[in-house]
Amino acid sequence: GYRVIDLGTMVPLQQYIDTAKEHHAHAIGMSALLVQTSNHMITVSRMMQEQDLDIPVLIGGAPVSDRHAAYVAMAGHDDRAAIRSDVFYCRTAMDGVNIMNKLRSGEDLGALLQRNKEKLLRKLDHAEKKAAEEQELLATLPRRKVVMNGFRLPEAPRFARQRYQYTLREFVSHIDKKTLFSLNWRFGTSSARARTGHTSEELEALFEKWVERATKYEWIRPQGVAGIFPCQAEGDVIVVYDPHDLSREIARFDFTVVIGAGRQDLVSGAQYFHSRASGAMSACGIQLTTSGPQVDAVLADIKASGDSESHLFLQGLSDRIAEDMAEHLNNEQRRLLGLDPGQGQRWSPGYPGMRNIELNKTIHELLAGAELLGVHLTSAGEFSPTGTTGAVVSYHPEARYT
Repeated sequence: GYRVIDLGTMVPLQQYIDTAKEHHAHAIGMSALLVQTSNHMITVSRMMQEQDLDIPVLIGGAPVSDRHAAYVAMAGHDDRAAIRSDVFYCRTAMDGVNIMNKLRSGEDLGALLQRNKEKLLRKLDHAEKKAAEEQELLATLPRRKVVMNGFRLPEAPRFARQRYQYTLREFVSHIDKKTLFSLNWRFGTSSARARTGHTSEELEALFEKWVERATKYEWIRPQGVAGIFPCQAEGDVIVVYDPHDLSREIARFDFTVVIGAGRQDLVSGAQYFHSRASGAMSACGIQLTTSGPQVDAVLADIKASGDSESHLFLQGLSDRIAEDMAEHLNNEQRRLLGLDPGQGQRWSPGYPGMRNIELNKTIHELLAGAELLGVHLTSAGEFSPTGTTGAVVSYHPEARYT
C-alpha cells in the first residue's frame, strides 16, 4: 500500500535528499551490502539535518544492525542529547512495512519515538562498550606467529593479465546453487523452504529456466581477469612488482589488522607473504570477476517494467556468478602453481580484512578492468556492474581471514 521510489544501487548520497524533497517522501530507506558502504548512511543522516529534511530513516542490509542504527541516529555527532529518535533498523522488508504502518497510523508518535530513542541509546552503549573492548584487544594482544620458513612457490608462472570468459551454460557446473537458492534468491534454508512449500524440484526448474534465458539472450557472461604477481610484505602492506621487472614497484595493498578467531591474537593478511627484510619473494594472485557489463541495462529494463520477481532472480544470479567466477579463477591460479585445492585465502576491498574500498581502483587499473571486462568504478570506489568482485590472494597454506 505504499508508493516506493526505487533509486537503484550505488546511489549518490545527495540524490536521497533531493528525491525525498521532490516527492514529499514520508521516509528514506537505505540498504547496504558492505561495512564501508553502510557507513554512508551516517553521512546521509547528517546531510538531512544540515538540509532541514526532517523525516524518518529506515535502514537494513547484511552489515547493518540495531547498533549501526544508533550510529546513524547520532549522525556523526558526539553529543548523545542530539541523537535522533526516528532511525529504525529493519531486518527484513516486512519489518520496514510494519514500521511505516506505525509511523503513518495517525496516532500520536511520541511514545513510539521515545521507545525507539531509548533502544538506540542502549544499543549505542553496547556498541561503544564493544568498540572499547576491541580497542583494548588491538592494543594488547600479540601478533600471530606465521611460519614463513619453508614456504616457497614455484618461480613461474608470473604474469600480469590472463582473461577468462565462458558462456553461462559452460559455467553451470561451477555455480554454487545452494547459496544461490538460500541467499541470492532468498528462499532461505532447506527447513525454511519446507515450511513455505518450496521444493528442490521447483528450485532446480527455476534455475534451469533462468540459465536458459540468460544464456539465450546473453544477459550473463561469466568472465574475469587474473594475474600472479611477485610481491613482498612491508609491515601490513604488500608491495607488488612488475612480473617482468622485479625492481619496478607497480602497486601496494594495505591490509587491516583484525582480532583473530578466538580473540587470542591479532593478524593481517600481509603476514602471509614474505617480508622485504627477509629478501625472499612471494607471489600474490590479483583478480577481477564479473557477470558482464551488459546485465545492468537488462536489470534496469526489468525494473522499469515493474517485474520485481524477475529482477530478484536475474540480479541474484548475476551476483552469484561474480563470486563463483572468483573462486573458479582462484582454483585456476592454484592449478597453475601446482597447489592443493583450497590452499590460500582471498581478501576483497571493503571487507574487514581489507577495509580500504579505494583499493578496488588499484585492482581495476592493474588488471585493465575497463578495457578487458567493461567494468567501471563509481565515485564511491564500488564496481559497476554490481555483479563484480575484486580480490587479492595469498597462497600460504595457513592463510585465513581471522
